[in-house]
Amino acid sequence: MRRLLGTGVFCILIASTVVYSQAPHIAPNLGTDAPRLFEKGVAALSGVGPSRDEQQALTCFQRAAELGYAPAQTVLGYFYETGTIVTSDPGQALDWYKKAGKQNDR
Repeated sequence: MRRLLGTGVFCILIASTVVYSQAPHIAPNLGTDAPRLFEKGVAALSGVGPSRDEQQALTCFQRAAELGYAPAQTVLGYFYETGTIVTSDPGQALDWYKKAGKQNDR
C-alpha cells in the first residue's frame, strides 16, 4: 500500500510537471488559493523557472495543506513518511494522510 501511494504521488508530481512547465516563478505572497499553491509547489519542486527550490515547494505544499487541499495533504504525508525534503516523522505523515483520507483522497 505504501509503495503504491508513493508511486501515485510520484506520478502526480511528474504529470503536474508536464502540465505546469510554463508556470511563472514562485511569488513570495502565497495567498489563499490552495490549488494554485499546490501548482506553485509542484513548479518549485520540479525546477520550473529560474531554479529548483525545495524550500519554496515545501512552503507552498504546507500552506495548501493547511487550507484543506487534500492533494497537498497527501504530498506532505509522503514527504514526512519518506523523509523527502523534511525529517522523517511517521506521526506527521499519519496526520496528513488522515486529513486527506477524510476528504476521500486516495
